[in-house]
Amino acid sequence: MAITIYFGKINLISEHIYKVYSKELQIRDIMLDILLHFDDGMRYREENTYIGEDGEQHTNTIDYSIYVKDKTDTYIRGRLDKEFKLFYKEKNPITQELESRSISNTDAIEFYFDVFNEMVGYNTSNRFGHKKFLEVFAAMLNEAARCAERDYKFAVDRYTNGIDINNLYKELKDIKGIQKLSFSLKPVNPDTEILKSIQDNGKDKLEEFEEANLSSKSILLTSTSRLGLNIDSKLVKESLDEANSLQRDMPVEKATSSGYVKVEATGRDGVTRSTEDMAPVKRHIRRMSEFIKACDEVIRKRNAGSKKIEE
Repeated sequence: MAITIYFGKINLISEHIYKVYSKELQIRDIMLDILLHFDDGMRYREENTYIGEDGEQHTNTIDYSIYVKDKTDTYIRGRLDKEFKLFYKEKNPITQELESRSISNTDAIEFYFDVFNEMVGYNTSNRFGHKKFLEVFAAMLNEAARCAERDYKFAVDRYTNGIDINNLYKELKDIKGIQKLSFSLKPVNPDTEILKSIQDNGKDKLEEFEEANLSSKSILLTSTSRLGLNIDSKLVKESLDEANSLQRDMPVEKATSSGYVKVEATGRDGVTRSTEDMAPVKRHIRRMSEFIKACDEVIRKRNAGSKKIEE
């Protein structure tokens, strides 16, 4: 049975990214702090409250922890464990009533964290999906920053092949009766080429972000009309233009691939379609012994500037 590897792009979202633009900080030094303090045993706890069948409020606690298998001067190979209670029903043979039971359960995702390329490769499990892994891995990065006595803040976004502005427009036109359309924009974490363009040619839209000390910007458009939002309207076109103009050498295809721009649309059928779900970068392997090599190959292709990374 094939194992599917997915990828996440690690993005610095605190004000330090603006200091990278102005050469006050080097992104490599920031990631070095993370490498030195991303350690075995780091933990993150999540508490969810719910109303039980008895009408009382209960708390369900989920504990996440890092197990480091291998740590070098460029990458960390490990596992993110999720410990939680699994609830189920069991019939009482005497009363014939269904009674609630729980059992401790541990689920896990293997990861390969390429520190200085700011990428993480990972598999998934039935009870531990993409979004939760990316969210918790970001929390672990922030914990490593805290251990380094730094106030960096990170997000981890699903890495995709991206979508250009024309195809994005066509995708939106094909959705019947858009009731909700949202745009989320983050400051760019530039590669060497884009950083040089920012420093030589200006920050463009990113200058407005910096002036506002912005970690992210959200635009939300809604409609209760059965016809839905008019994709050709001025407001929608302005939002698309903003998504396409974060920086002059950063087309929306590259921005959506790394999570700097995310567009979500909900049609009248209630289905939400998102750019982060379009053409996710993935690689299939037969056994976990191929995991590191497969992750490394995909990340090297990305850094070589491949326009589309095939499975």
